[in-house]
Amino acid sequence: MAGKYLLGNMLSAIYNKNCFYDVPVNVVYSNLCAGVLVEMQKYGYINKFDVVEKENKKSIDVYLRTVNGVKNINSFKLISKPGRRIYNSVDELKKKVAYNPYSLILVSTSKGIMAIADAVEQSVGGEVLCEIF
Repeated sequence: MAGKYLLGNMLSAIYNKNCFYDVPVNVVYSNLCAGVLVEMQKYGYINKFDVVEKENKKSIDVYLRTVNGVKNINSFKLISKPGRRIYNSVDELKKKVAYNPYSLILVSTSKGIMAIADAVEQSVGGEVLCEIF
């Protein structure tokens, strides 16, 4: 049985699909997952994603991206989890931007899901969701 944390399930499904980049990854639809995929597409971690509706149930087909035959997503880390939510202010987010500029850290803010650099630029804090390497 799959777990209830859809973001964690989606990221692990994408990470586990590293050998079959020509076949799309099918994950369960949620607004959180769709927002994360929009940011991943914006920063070049995936090619595209399509929302598919079958029998009144939505799912997402994610098309992964490689660069010269090498996978683009090497690892991921869930920061905020269902048992422990992590919220940061703008000042704390500024420190995290300087810590690792080579990864994509996603933040759920009042203005939507965005990368940590965009959140600092718009001076909003929020829940730190995950880090993708």
